[in-house]
Amino acid sequence: MGFNKIAKYLNLQGVEKVKRDNGTLSQWSTHFVRMILDNPVYCGKIAFGRRTREKVKGTKNEYRQVRQDDYIIADGQHDAIIDEELWNQAHEKREITGVKSPSKIGRDRAHLLSGILKCPKCGGPMYTNKHAWTNKDGTYKEVYYYVCSKARTARGKTCEYKSMLKKTDIEPLVIEAIRELIKNQDFATEIKSKIGKEIDTSTLNRELKNYEAKLREVDLNKSRLENEIDSLPEDTRFRERKINDMTFRLDGLYDIIIELEEKIEDVKLRRKAVEQDAITLENIYTLLANFDKVYDKINDEEKKSLISSLIKEIEIFPCDEADLPLKSILFNFPVYKDGGDVCWFLWDKSTTVSGVIKCHYFIPYLLLHLTWLGLLIYLEEYICHPYPVHHNMQNLHLPPRWKEYLKF
Repeated sequence: MGFNKIAKYLNLQGVEKVKRDNGTLSQWSTHFVRMILDNPVYCGKIAFGRRTREKVKGTKNEYRQVRQDDYIIADGQHDAIIDEELWNQAHEKREITGVKSPSKIGRDRAHLLSGILKCPKCGGPMYTNKHAWTNKDGTYKEVYYYVCSKARTARGKTCEYKSMLKKTDIEPLVIEAIRELIKNQDFATEIKSKIGKEIDTSTLNRELKNYEAKLREVDLNKSRLENEIDSLPEDTRFRERKINDMTFRLDGLYDIIIELEEKIEDVKLRRKAVEQDAITLENIYTLLANFDKVYDKINDEEKKSLISSLIKEIEIFPCDEADLPLKSILFNFPVYKDGGDVCWFLWDKSTTVSGVIKCHYFIPYLLLHLTWLGLLIYLEEYICHPYPVHHNMQNLHLPPRWKEYLKF
């Protein structure tokens, strides 16, 4: 019996899992079953260092938890609910079965948008499913689809969006959108100007200098006060009270010293993060500036890594709501458009203006979070048209949510 069958059995039996302090799900998931089988705490052990934090590539202050191969296991003070020998047997079996099987058709596929493509219903990540068959003549055929990851119970959540999106219907659109973006001369110029740009850490350096100066001052006061306590004569009037008062002041100075040391460490970490971000961003901008030269020469796995470093998430239209599925792209970094830096890039390639334009053309949109509601700025200058169309803007085919913000 696998993880999925165990989770389904427990859910059908009405067995609810205990919610953690910040948990909201009572259903069992394959992920939770796997975590239980891999956690030595159930056999009376405590694991230290199983996870660590690492910075998400291409972001400023985003971190994620990753598993460590080497960690410490010690005996816990709690009672085991599973015999250690039985747990070890299950763990050994997991070591064998918990490995991804090799591809039956020669090699694994790298799907460019797995995880960054978002479900239009629940907003969860989408992954690929494969439909494969063999024709009568013996030829092997396969088609890959993106489906919502929450359409199954892998994480204890369910989604009603069952539509599948062909890989070949969305991936070329995303690549085309990136190519269209970098073709813009202003964008290309702005990107190249960011490469090799010096990092400005003057504000952080000034903040660090002030904290260090204050720390030296407080440390000097502490030393003086300690000398006063040590040199206080034995026959001094109210000597014990004075020592108590000075000790109280000394404790206060230690509190200030600890606070300043923490602030100094925080500033140093922030300065280091800024420097690392600048290096990461420079790498990304360099890749973006040379996207056309690089993309067609690298393998699928490298293409996926490149797309993941450039794009944070992609929104799509629900099935049958639009001619083309691509709705918006959220980049991991600011992109230059219309004289400023934005991260959202919204577009509709099949838009037409009835009565004025009789051809299809590319229209980009930018989403700027200027207010709590957000403001969509429509870039009319990017419409390829031979005649003015301002009097026919109301005929544009726009997604319903956008019409709330655009007043024609």
